[in-house]
Amino acid sequence: QTNFDGRWTPRVTALFKVAKDNHIRVAFQTAYRFPTNQDQYISLATGSGTLIGALPEFQSYYKLSTTLKGYTPESILKYRDPIQNPGGPSNTSMLVEYQYREVKPETVTSYEIGYKGIVLDKKLYIDAYAYYSRYKDFLARQGLGQPKAPPSGTGTLTDLYSPFTTTNISYAQNSTTDVKAYGWGVGVEYKIIKEYMLYGNVFSDNLKDVQTGFVTFFNAPKYRFNVGLRNDNVYKGAGFNVVAKWQDNNFYEGTFVTGTLPYFTWVDAQITYRPVGTKSTFRVGGTNIGNKYYRTGYGSPAVGGLYYVSYGFNL
Repeated sequence: QTNFDGRWTPRVTALFKVAKDNHIRVAFQTAYRFPTNQDQYISLATGSGTLIGALPEFQSYYKLSTTLKGYTPESILKYRDPIQNPGGPSNTSMLVEYQYREVKPETVTSYEIGYKGIVLDKKLYIDAYAYYSRYKDFLARQGLGQPKAPPSGTGTLTDLYSPFTTTNISYAQNSTTDVKAYGWGVGVEYKIIKEYMLYGNVFSDNLKDVQTGFVTFFNAPKYRFNVGLRNDNVYKGAGFNVVAKWQDNNFYEGTFVTGTLPYFTWVDAQITYRPVGTKSTFRVGGTNIGNKYYRTGYGSPAVGGLYYVSYGFNL
């Protein structure tokens, strides 16, 4: 069985030399994305709800297309709010039924411009870029509320007034509006004195115009940066590299939990020794040497320090 047809995805990139050791690049790309096998076929009851496949067969199996219609989370929250709904459970008029649409592949058109160059008497290296992407039929997860019992009239929708008599359902669905993504990044290396190199980079990624009620799993912090100092040969083959890394607060969306992960900072460091006249390298170092635990996602393990000693031969 074939659920989706393939698409044509043209791409073109150009590089322009604007001066010696200075270049500008531009790119135009298109791409498409199918719902994953899991998004198409999953049928999993979790503690907080039920994840179902995006194919029409699951709408029938879970009776969303017949006797147990699904209603939008926004309308259910208004229905449960005594201020917005002073009529209480009997006033079901504000409940909005969600209309299923057959899922299509997501398509994206992306534009990028970048610059790479060496300036200031060849002491400063710069690599920068910016991009903008427009998604059509953006794939995300749609949440719904479903009554526990089949309705026999508007009064039976009172199941939705309580979370204890509501079944939460989530499945992949296309956005009816275009979604935009944009971001930028800058990386630099600067030769301070002799072989001491100060380097760093900063990045930003953003998603906008997401349809209300959609869970995108974008999960990219708005800002993150690295700043480091290195010298591979401080004295007779001995060198070092130390870098501090920072990540901004991140609104994380998962299949079973959503929330904001706090920002965190960690430091990686390494000492190297390359005996003169050999091809061997000794390394001693660590990542997150302060052993400050952090998480990059809900449900993922907390990450602490990792320390190592290594020897490389004939490098």
